[in-house]
Amino acid sequence: MPPSALQGQVIPKMQDCGKCSLCCKLIEVPGLASAGEWCPHCDPGNPVGGCTIHSKRPSFCKNFHCFWRAEDWPEWLRPDMSGVIFESLPGVETVLVSVDPSQPDSWKEPGVRKVIEILRRKCRPVILRTKSDSMMFIPDGMGKDDILRDVRQVIDWQEKQKWQHQHTQQTLAHSI
Repeated sequence: MPPSALQGQVIPKMQDCGKCSLCCKLIEVPGLASAGEWCPHCDPGNPVGGCTIHSKRPSFCKNFHCFWRAEDWPEWLRPDMSGVIFESLPGVETVLVSVDPSQPDSWKEPGVRKVIEILRRKCRPVILRTKSDSMMFIPDGMGKDDILRDVRQVIDWQEKQKWQHQHTQQTLAHSI
């Protein structure tokens, strides 16, 4: 089923994460964890969810948009089962796909490749990130200027998240 979550829209019906907590490993959380390492607040595989500070989690985590949760996708596409996370950033057309380093070829599976191709055909650029490489799947007809704009949007969003984290930490330090 093609994705319908566009530009980080909040979708009322969300699938439950279940035992999946792969976002706590693959997504960089400024000040807590680098991409590819488990967040220190995560209990991977916990049947009621991996985040031990879920109610107090950072805004970076609260703003994370996992496509699997927002879509009516099959169970096998759940990130801990597929080895990939499809991520939507608010206000950005580009979809980020992060690959679990313990399953480096998971993005090559036919079902995952089909989702990437559906997104590409729907004019959504896709940036695929593995432990050692990144590649971009570009929609037909997308020009160089559009590609550069989309990549800049992704970089700007990531920088904004880091700045917000630093600002929050400074505010907390001054209030103590």
